Amino acid sequence: MTLFQKRCSRLLTTAFAVYLLAIVSGCGDNEDPTLTALRDRGVRFSLNEQGQVTGLYLYGDDDHGFGDNDLEFLKDYPSIKLLLIESGKITDAGLKHVKPLKNLEELDLSLCRGEADKSGKFSGGITNAGLATLKEIPTLKRVGLQVTRVTDEAVDRLQRDLPKCRIDFNYNDQILATMRRQRSGIIATVRQLGAVVEFDDSDESKPIDLKLGTSDLALYYIGREKTLKSLTLRGIFTTGGLVHLSGLPELESLDMADPDGRRNIDPAGMRTLTSFSKLSSLDLSGNQIGDTELQMLEKLTNLKSLRVVGCPVTDRAIQRLKKSLPDCEITHSNDPLLNELLNHNGDVPAAVEDAATNVERDKDNEGKIVGVEFRVARISDKGLAELKKLDELEWLHFVYCRSFTDEGMRNLGQMTKLTSLTISHASISNRGVARIAALAGLEKLDLSTNRVGARSGQYIDDGCMRDIAALKKLTSLSLRGTEISDTGLRRLEGLAELKTLDIRGTRVTENGLQRLKKRLPNCKVEF
Repeated sequence: MTLFQKRCSRLLTTAFAVYLLAIVSGCGDNEDPTLTALRDRGVRFSLNEQGQVTGLYLYGDDDHGFGDNDLEFLKDYPSIKLLLIESGKITDAGLKHVKPLKNLEELDLSLCRGEADKSGKFSGGITNAGLATLKEIPTLKRVGLQVTRVTDEAVDRLQRDLPKCRIDFNYNDQILATMRRQRSGIIATVRQLGAVVEFDDSDESKPIDLKLGTSDLALYYIGREKTLKSLTLRGIFTTGGLVHLSGLPELESLDMADPDGRRNIDPAGMRTLTSFSKLSSLDLSGNQIGDTELQMLEKLTNLKSLRVVGCPVTDRAIQRLKKSLPDCEITHSNDPLLNELLNHNGDVPAAVEDAATNVERDKDNEGKIVGVEFRVARISDKGLAELKKLDELEWLHFVYCRSFTDEGMRNLGQMTKLTSLTISHASISNRGVARIAALAGLEKLDLSTNRVGARSGQYIDDGCMRDIAALKKLTSLSLRGTEISDTGLRRLEGLAELKTLDIRGTRVTENGLQRLKKRLPNCKVEF
C-alpha cells in the first residue's frame, strides 16, 4: 500500500468511526437545526472532537434523493473532509456548492448517473463538464466516479489536473447500476463481481454466506443483507468501508485474511468488527494490526476461533487476549523462525539459516551452527524454544527483537554453552534477566535499552544486579539505557574479570562511577 493510500485509509476510518459514535450516542438537545433536518432525511454525518462536521453521507433513490439546490447548505460546513453523494438528481450544476469546501479530501459521486426517461435513456447526472469544477479543488485526495456519465478521456484529463488524487473509475457501469436496495439486485450484482453466494436451505431468499473480492462501495450494499451469517472479503478496500457492515446482526464468521499483508485496520475499523456480537470465527491474518487493535477483540465474547497469522502482534498481547477469551482458539505466528520451520518440515538448522540475519557455522564440527543473530525480527517465546535445540550455540544476538517475553527467557537460560549474549532494544525486565543467571560461562552480555516500564511497569534496574553479579566470567557488560543506579552498580564490584562496562543513559551518578573505578581499576567504563 502506498503512503497516499494509507493516508486515505486513515481518513476514511477516522471519519466513519466518529460517524458511528454520533449515530449510536444520539445528537443531543442542542443539535444544529440543519443537521437535525438532514438526519430526519436519513443523512449520516460525522463529527470531530470539536463538534465540527467532517463527513456527510447523502443518499436516496430517484424519487427522494438530494438535488442540486439541496446542496446549498454545504457552505456552512467548511470543515467537511469526506462527502459521499448518491442521488440521481445531482447534476454538474450541483458541484458549485462543493467547490467552496476548502478542506475536502474525499468526494464520492458514485451512482450520480442522472435520471432515466421511459425509454431508459439517462439525462443529467455528473458528466464530463462537471469535472472542470473538480479540478479546481486542489485538496482532493480521492474522487469516486463509478456509475456516472463521465468518459475515460475526461477522467484522464482530470487525473492530469490532479496528479496526486486517486480517481476510482474502474467499475463496470452495467454491474453497479443494478446495485439498488432490492435484495435480488444486490445478489445479482455481487455474483457478477465474482461472488460465491449460499442461501438458507429453508428460504432461498436469504443469503447466509458470501465470498467476494470487494471494495468500499460494494461493502455499502452488502451491509444491507441482514441475514448474512458468513462473509469472506478479499481485495484492497479501505477499513472505513467496514462501517457499512455494522448492521449485520447475524454474522457468525468473517474472513478478512490479507495474503499480501497490505491492509491496515486501525482502531476505527476494529471498533466496527467488535460490533458483531454473534461472531464466533474471525480471520485477520496478514492485516496490519498491532497489540492495541488486538486488545479491542476482548469484546467478542462469543469468539471461538481467531487467526492473526502474520499480524505484527506480540506474544504478550496474545496471552492477554487468551485470558479474556479463554474459550477462543487463537492461531498466531508472526515469528519468521516458526514460519521457516513450516517451510523446512521442522528442520531447525535450515530454518535458522533462512530466518536469521547472520549465522556462523563451525567447519571443524560438522558445520554445526555456533552463532546466530536476529535483527528487527519478531522472534517469539516459541521461537526461543526452537533455538534451544541448537545445542552447540556459543553466541546469540537479538537486536530490536521485541516479541519474546521474560517467560521465554527460560529457554535462553538452558543454553549452557553460550559465551556471548546480546538482547538490546528488546522488551525484557528483571524477571527475564533472572532466567539467564545460570549461564555460568557467559563472558559478554549486552542488555542495553530494555525499557518496558512504560507498558508494564517493569524494568531492568537494580533488582536484577544480583543475578548479573553471579556471572563471574563476564569481561564485557552493557547496561546502557537501563534504570540501574549507584546502588545496583555496587553489585558489580565482585566481577574481577570485567574489562568493559557501558552505563551511558542510566541513573548512575559521578559518585557511583568513581567508587566502581576504585574497585575495578582495570575496567574501562563508558559513562
